[in-house]
Amino acid sequence: PSVYFPGFSLGYLYSADFHLIARNLAMPQVETRYVVDRGVVGGFAFETRGITRRHSLRLGTTVKWIERRGLDRTLKLTELIAADTTYLKSLIGSPQYGWGFGLGIQYDILLGRSDNLTLGVAWQDIGDTQFGGSGVASRPASQKSNLSVGAAYEHEFGNSRLGRTALLFSFDMRHLNMTEIDPRLRLHGGAEVKLGDISLQGGIFQDSFTAGAKVDFWFLEVAASTYAVENQSLAMLNRERRYMVQITMKLDIEGKKGKSRIDEDRKRRPRNF
Repeated sequence: PSVYFPGFSLGYLYSADFHLIARNLAMPQVETRYVVDRGVVGGFAFETRGITRRHSLRLGTTVKWIERRGLDRTLKLTELIAADTTYLKSLIGSPQYGWGFGLGIQYDILLGRSDNLTLGVAWQDIGDTQFGGSGVASRPASQKSNLSVGAAYEHEFGNSRLGRTALLFSFDMRHLNMTEIDPRLRLHGGAEVKLGDISLQGGIFQDSFTAGAKVDFWFLEVAASTYAVENQSLAMLNRERRYMVQITMKLDIEGKKGKSRIDEDRKRRPRNF
């Protein structure tokens, strides 16, 4: 659940990630990831004028406190044979805590009464988010830092019976701070059709097609998607199809849904746009 205010948001986070990947039939190894996160996330942002009156600059930061429990490691044949409940619990260990920080910049360019171009840079989990001290025997996996750049173009058709109707195209490059990733796995692009509170999405995630849909019930947002990820550092070697359902509870107090300064200007002085 999240609460949105003008320039500020606060939310509670709970997520779980679990998967097993078996490799090498002759000498079996199992890549195991079991991670459960919960914590509090806060965000701060403000908007100011850009180079011209039709431009807007937005700056934001996030701070999160996360409790993480789990493991992310490869279990060898000898470990698999001897593994029991007690051994697996010892690998998981006790919950550990960590602080994470992120920064973001958006530059919004109004191209006309119905067209917007947005450029952005985001840096998540700056310096990697670590959990537990260096003396902890079974520390959960850290959350790796992610530096991204992107652009989005939106055309608004106006209002229909369903509400605001728009078409959005976006493209971004992720993990720019990590040199070991195949450049093809950094690229993401897609399109979104907004029909009021319903959104339909499709595009490319890494080197695979992705699709999804989202429905906004004001205080509850439900999203479902399918995508594929590569389990190797090179593209098209070990692709895995995944499915996701996300439910978000939210309370918006003239925050996320509130109009920006440039939107208010466009409404009051349409001839200038």
